[in-house]
Amino acid sequence: MELVPAAGRAKPPAPFEPRRQKMKLGVDSVEEDDENHDLADRDREAPARDEDPGQRGLDHEPGEQRGDARGAARTVVELRGPCVAGVRIERVMPGEVKGPERAPRQMREPVAGPERKRRRAPPRRAPVYVFKHALIQEVAYASLPESGRRALHAAAGRALETLYGGRLEEAYDSLAYHYSKTDDSAKAVEYLTRSAERAARSYAHEEAVHGLQEAVAHAGRLPEVERDARLFDLLLRQGFSLTALGRVQEVLDLLLPNQERIDRLGDRALAGRYYFLVGRTYSFLGQYERAAQNAERAIAEARQCDDEATMGKAHSLLAIQSVLSGEAHQGLEHGRQAIALLERTGERWWLGHAYWIVGLNYTQMGEFESALEAEGRAHAIGEDIGDPKLQSFASWVSGIIYASVGEYEAGIEACERALRRAPDPLERAIAAGCLGYAYLEKGDTAAAISHLERSVQQFTEFRYRPFQGWFSAILAEACRRERQLERATDLARQGLVITREANFRTGLGWAQQTLGRIAQARGAYAEAEAHLTAARETFAAIRSRYELGRTYLDLASLARLQGNREALVTNLRAAHDLFRTLRVEKYVRLAAHLARQFGVVLSGEPPA
Repeated sequence: MELVPAAGRAKPPAPFEPRRQKMKLGVDSVEEDDENHDLADRDREAPARDEDPGQRGLDHEPGEQRGDARGAARTVVELRGPCVAGVRIERVMPGEVKGPERAPRQMREPVAGPERKRRRAPPRRAPVYVFKHALIQEVAYASLPESGRRALHAAAGRALETLYGGRLEEAYDSLAYHYSKTDDSAKAVEYLTRSAERAARSYAHEEAVHGLQEAVAHAGRLPEVERDARLFDLLLRQGFSLTALGRVQEVLDLLLPNQERIDRLGDRALAGRYYFLVGRTYSFLGQYERAAQNAERAIAEARQCDDEATMGKAHSLLAIQSVLSGEAHQGLEHGRQAIALLERTGERWWLGHAYWIVGLNYTQMGEFESALEAEGRAHAIGEDIGDPKLQSFASWVSGIIYASVGEYEAGIEACERALRRAPDPLERAIAAGCLGYAYLEKGDTAAAISHLERSVQQFTEFRYRPFQGWFSAILAEACRRERQLERATDLARQGLVITREANFRTGLGWAQQTLGRIAQARGAYAEAEAHLTAARETFAAIRSRYELGRTYLDLASLARLQGNREALVTNLRAAHDLFRTLRVEKYVRLAAHLARQFGVVLSGEPPA
């Protein structure tokens, strides 16, 4: 077995250095040991006289002998992935290391004879020994009996706990790795959970899911009194990360078979979290009634144990349901309750999320100034806690608003910022779709189609039906403007079916509106009138006043082509009045321009 001093070792190949499994032990990193580096440099310049350059062995201090009690070795291992990466030996007093804390004999004894070299040690450093190559490390590790490996990992875990006492969070990944290889299931679950929690906070959700799955395997070996609660906590954590990865159906497959068990457990706090996550998952799948039922159940469970954080999150979920189903006024009430509850907790991310959804409800109602104020608060919280997802949320809503009122560059910039900050696939798909909308409003249909196509494809893969249908309708409108009428018709019909099935009424109105515009472009005026009238009724029912005003303008344009003067006047006046109320100057000016062109006198306007 060939070993070289740590300061002179080559780094193992990249496949042996996954981020989470790069495990280090020891008081200092050998790469940061200036004295050892200097010594290694001197060795390279002037090799020892008795050293065969082809045979590097262990460093050995003068006078240090294996049987000498004063030279007793404390061995701390450094593991990378499944391989032993090295051995660090320091001189300690006799008896300081004993029992299972010692590494197996073949890992701690120096190599004798010609396989070792002698070199002067740094004045204040004990020699450090590591393997020269990752493959040698792997072979050495594989040569150990299973019990020896477990003992080695347990010793490594205990050493880490000592070295990082009071700041264990810095070593969670290493602790998780080592204890996952031992029989200490309690510590394995604890550290795997903490490591996954850190990964999820940095949006490394694949890594988080992997760690939590390992933890589930260990949790099955815990004492019965704590097993179920631990298992459910791990399942819920998995569910949140799977959702962020767009694997929404997997969340239901994970949670629903366990509903009876969670009810029997009698843990109100855990049950509240469970029903909240189930409801949130149904929301992503467009099953709003079930989502609302589970959110209400989460609130009821959380109220029993004064869990204001879960109650606030559940009210946020109900606010999302409201905006998706076209009940923005009710959504505002839930959003405000969520803010009031979450402000009394330490859940700052969810507080920012509540402000975001309040802004989204205001956006649907066309109250853009209030919406931007709420999104500004959400973005400020995201910046304060360093969370890119909150910043992305707030940015794409703001981008939609700016583009809608004619501030196209600001809208595009906000949506591009949202796309850059988006930390997970689902959020990137939303940001891409919103960026496509901003380009469409500007009139850059080629850029709009590029971003919208990517967004629709991703939502199709995620099976997130509400946004798949909505962005399909927006993509259809972009294709219509490019005179790709056949493709536009297919996309709009697809969006119509999906949004109707998902009960996403904002998206439904968009699909109806786009089908009306396509029919008008084909000269099918009766069909166009039917679709645009349906869109007007949809937007009026959900109080989506901005989109309602735009539909009035479409109906006015159609009425002119049909020669229906009365309908032309009625719809132009309705659009003008609505946009003046909303203070959207872009469309106020457009309505006034059309009125002058067609000889229509608007309310509050002098005759032409």
